[in-house]
Amino acid sequence: MKSLLLLIIPVMLSGQAVRKPVTVSDRDSELRAAMLSPVSPAQPSSIDVTGHLRKRGLGLVMSAAVPGAGQMYATSFIKGAVMIGAEVALWIGYRHYRQEGDRLDLVFRAFANENWSETRYWLALAEEGAKAGWTELEGLTETNYQEKLDVEGGLREYEKTIGSHSLHRYKDQQYYEMIGKYHQFRPGWKDAGTSNEVVTPLRGRYEDMEFETDSAYKKAGLCGMVVLANHVISALDAVLSVNRYNTRIQMRPGMGLIENRGSMTPVFSMNLTW
Repeated sequence: MKSLLLLIIPVMLSGQAVRKPVTVSDRDSELRAAMLSPVSPAQPSSIDVTGHLRKRGLGLVMSAAVPGAGQMYATSFIKGAVMIGAEVALWIGYRHYRQEGDRLDLVFRAFANENWSETRYWLALAEEGAKAGWTELEGLTETNYQEKLDVEGGLREYEKTIGSHSLHRYKDQQYYEMIGKYHQFRPGWKDAGTSNEVVTPLRGRYEDMEFETDSAYKKAGLCGMVVLANHVISALDAVLSVNRYNTRIQMRPGMGLIENRGSMTPVFSMNLTW
């Protein structure tokens, strides 16, 4: 920190003639001595410099809206540029992963529509139910099984007795999630009859595709969370940056008297710190 001491001596007009010139060295010695031992010193006090101080609230609002703007306002240009750059990078990352998730979502849904069949699933349940004594499920085929979906003793009622989940009536997000996640939907996969594995090759591939889709969406969500954190952190840091800026310049005035040409002259001193 640097400090500069300024002395201001008011000009005194009088009718007396100047008895002798005062040299620069004499004047400096007198001023220096006066400031070290002033006759009537004033207590130092802090004063604001109008037009130079920054407002903490404004800096906070600026960085809350655009991270780094409050730092720029407080002349912390490097920090402000870093936060603005992070904001841009995070939004680019969010957009990228969101679009990637949407693309993968369409791909794995198309894969499910091609390789998992509701007809195979319901007919497999009908066969099991008929063996278990559910008479309404006997003799069902691809052409008439839908007539037994919602009747008493029908397919959906039997489904509740053998599994913990019910197949959704509409192909929403949970519909596509369940057919790959839960074993009770295994019969619907195209290779269920040719594979003895619980997770058939097609189902395993489908689960991998679903995982990739979820990962892309999670990365997009993470970018969104970091964007929010960047706004909060930047807003709080902007207040600190403004405080640091305002404390760089402090003006402490003081007053004293020195003997000048045979009379006491008031002296105004100012200590400028930056």
